[in-house]
Amino acid sequence: MIKLIFPPPWDTFTAYASIPVLLADLKSRGIEAKALDLNLQMVKQLLTSANLAEAYQKLTAMDVSEYPQDAQGIYRYLDSKAEFIIENIEGSKSRLEEKKYSLTAPPRIDWEAMSLATQLLSFPFYPSLWQRNTYWIYGMPKKRPQTFDDVFRYLENDSNDFFTWAYQREEILPLILEDNPSVIGVSVCTLTQVIPTLALCKIIKKYNNNIHIVLGGPFLRYIRDPIMNTPAIFDYVDSIVLGRGEETLANLYNSISKGLDWKQTPGITCLEQGQVKSNQAASIFNFNRYAPPEYSAVDLKGYLSDDNEISYSSSTGCYWGKCAFCSETQGIDGYKYMVKSPEIVGRELNDIYKNTGIDIFEMTDNAIPPQKALKLADYIIKNNLPIKWSMLARAEAGFGSEELKHLYKGGLRFVSWGIETFTDKFQKYINKGINLETAMKILQNAHEAGIWNHLFVIIGFPGESKEDMLETMNRLEENKEFIDSISLSNFHLHRNTPMFQEPGHYEISIRDGIDNMIDTSYWFDGPDVNLDMPIEGLYGLFELYLSNFHFHSSNFNGFSTAKLIRLLNEVGKTKLREYFTLESYHRTLEIAEVI
Repeated sequence: MIKLIFPPPWDTFTAYASIPVLLADLKSRGIEAKALDLNLQMVKQLLTSANLAEAYQKLTAMDVSEYPQDAQGIYRYLDSKAEFIIENIEGSKSRLEEKKYSLTAPPRIDWEAMSLATQLLSFPFYPSLWQRNTYWIYGMPKKRPQTFDDVFRYLENDSNDFFTWAYQREEILPLILEDNPSVIGVSVCTLTQVIPTLALCKIIKKYNNNIHIVLGGPFLRYIRDPIMNTPAIFDYVDSIVLGRGEETLANLYNSISKGLDWKQTPGITCLEQGQVKSNQAASIFNFNRYAPPEYSAVDLKGYLSDDNEISYSSSTGCYWGKCAFCSETQGIDGYKYMVKSPEIVGRELNDIYKNTGIDIFEMTDNAIPPQKALKLADYIIKNNLPIKWSMLARAEAGFGSEELKHLYKGGLRFVSWGIETFTDKFQKYINKGINLETAMKILQNAHEAGIWNHLFVIIGFPGESKEDMLETMNRLEENKEFIDSISLSNFHLHRNTPMFQEPGHYEISIRDGIDNMIDTSYWFDGPDVNLDMPIEGLYGLFELYLSNFHFHSSNFNGFSTAKLIRLLNEVGKTKLREYFTLESYHRTLEIAEVI
């Protein structure tokens, strides 16, 4: 039997999408498989009033006088909020599981209680700090490991690591080891999951060294080179899958079960005679097939969120695939653009809905092109399905006024538009391929159709001046009537992007010491620009600007995208925008310390 484990830290909104996909694939091949969302179970099992009271006793006994100032600040805040956390955590978990939130009863306080609870439970294990959906380690650059050597040094001392302690608790360890699996597969999605994952592998090997541990997940393919240069990682795991996991995982399990040489399995990376070797995958995975993810095997309604939703991907890679800052352009390890037909997508969504009763879907494709979105809407309309959905999209020709109205009729309620920058200069620089005038018209048409417009905005591109940033800000101001929310981020240089592969073409130089880095954000030097203040200060000013308007995502009051879609359906867009405008005013007053 194969056990698929999703490790912490991550959000607890819904099942991580790849686990149900792998369950369905293994089941179709006659292989028994079960799933454990360890991230969810850590929250549900460990965040209790009794455990938190015990953690608070440890906290009060700590001497933090030599800790960094920011760590001392967290200590003081947790000390002041401990009574609130201990008294409210059980109620917060219950309310999030019951999902009875509304505009008059938002979830923000319960999410705050959850975040503070994870910090209170983990702070006695300083320098590690679990912060609900992320994990910080004081003393490391950027509070996260930069190389595998950082990870290995850290894990040498079990007493420092919160997760090493947590996995061995009586509430958690039996969940990991039950069912006596011969293979355990662990998905690694982010850098912050690397230490918790290897700590998990260490614990599994401690209690049952006969279990074959295989790692997979999207993060690993971004750090292929460091993995290939680090034999020591196989002190923790037996094998790694750097490409798609479906066929490779099944073939690995069959080889192990039959006593064959599993190290010859196509698609497997492993250690052989002291060297890391990676077997070429046997064939390209057939993505365009009917195989509904096995969400019925997961307790979807037990997730801690403000509404039920399901994540679903109908493609891999990106159909545009040219953005200079994006690693999806490279198609590494078989992750080139592959897409399911709208007919198959519609059938699978319908199947999942019938099996689970959940009618809100987050389409996690990097971008869905207009014609595919329209055909999916056609299927939903034709079959009279109650499904509502969100997607990521490029603001490009094809999303006309009538098309967007049709998409709304077909259940589309929320679009995250990847426009990134609102200057023609940097649109060209990052090769986004978007005409800004066309994009602004699309936002207007989508708004008038009733669709929620969420924007991704990046500032701090190499050579971007204060004037460039102000141009983006002015464009947002001019079109704020059609913009509902914004996610703002600072530019980071990532591995496997065109900018990383050809830095000279983009007038940047990458600093030394990156060969073995597992942090996917790299230090670089770009054109000299007079910004008058550090980029962090300009980022803060940009955030302050956004806080004055209804469209800043921090004003969602803790609502998830799924809950926003539900509220859009119940009260309409006008009322929802009025509500968030008022929330924005309150937020501005809080920032100004008026209240």
